[in-house]
Amino acid sequence: GSYWEAANSQVQISASANSGYQFYQWVGSGSGSYSGTTNQVTITMDGPITETAYFNVEVTLAAQGGGSASASWSGGSASVNGPGSTTFYVPAGTSVQFTATPNSGVTFTGWSGSGTGSYSGTSNPVSVTVNYPISEQADFAVAITFSVSGMGSDASGTVLTVDGTGYSYSNLPVTFTWAYGSSHSFSWSSPVSAGSGKRYVWQSTSGLSSSQSGTLTATQPGSITATYGTQYYLTMGVSPSGAGSVSPGSGWYNAGSSVQISATANSGYEFMEWLGSGSGSYSGGSNQVTITMNGPITETAYYWILITFSTTGMGSDASGTVVTVNGATFSYSN
Repeated sequence: GSYWEAANSQVQISASANSGYQFYQWVGSGSGSYSGTTNQVTITMDGPITETAYFNVEVTLAAQGGGSASASWSGGSASVNGPGSTTFYVPAGTSVQFTATPNSGVTFTGWSGSGTGSYSGTSNPVSVTVNYPISEQADFAVAITFSVSGMGSDASGTVLTVDGTGYSYSNLPVTFTWAYGSSHSFSWSSPVSAGSGKRYVWQSTSGLSSSQSGTLTATQPGSITATYGTQYYLTMGVSPSGAGSVSPGSGWYNAGSSVQISATANSGYEFMEWLGSGSGSYSGGSNQVTITMNGPITETAYYWILITFSTTGMGSDASGTVVTVNGATFSYSN
């Protein structure tokens, strides 16, 4: 500290930098004083002396992944590739220009500054007068777009979920600008309802991911596209109930696919015809046929009910009509 010293005595002086500072030089005045960059020196008290220790101020320059950052000032410069950081020291009051350079396809989003007098904002480059230790980080982001193909505006409900937030068909495509290196979850819904008898099912994902769901780390810009296929519902029925069975059962089928249908009568019944509705359906008396799923289809197998007429107490010598059914006559031999 400051003291009275005996004339012509020698005094050793030294300086210790606090965190965020670095010793630069002594500036002395008076006979026997010292001026220079040596930290620990001896002065001779040939008269009143003033010694001032000057310290340079620490600046931390950092960059997120996806780009680089540089700093320049009178007499020096520094740079760093992200992710990383470097430190340098400048005299208090120095004006430092900071410049961020994003990689191809990456966006500079701003400076994150800390410390008295630091800068936080989107100017690039930006000049900062350094009087106290500061840190300046260049932040970068990548843009990722989610889109869908093979789906129409009749899709209802959530199609895509990103970081817990759902997005419907009308919200797509949607673009996110994410901090470089950050991780995000996504999931494509399947199936997605499209009204009565129609739905969309996930088939594949292309672009930055090939998965239906997962976690994406934002290290490059691009897109993720989900491809969906259309399915229609086939409703199979029997009339009257219990008269027989049909194959296959009711279920979902890909649009345009061919489905072979057939009917099997139970005892006491006989297949009569198919009655179908919907694009690609069949109506007619052929039992085993192929339908095409051009839309939702309903196929109902109709069966005859078998009724047997018989007689007792009559011999083969009976002649003429024995019974009439719906206008048709039957003799004993029938």
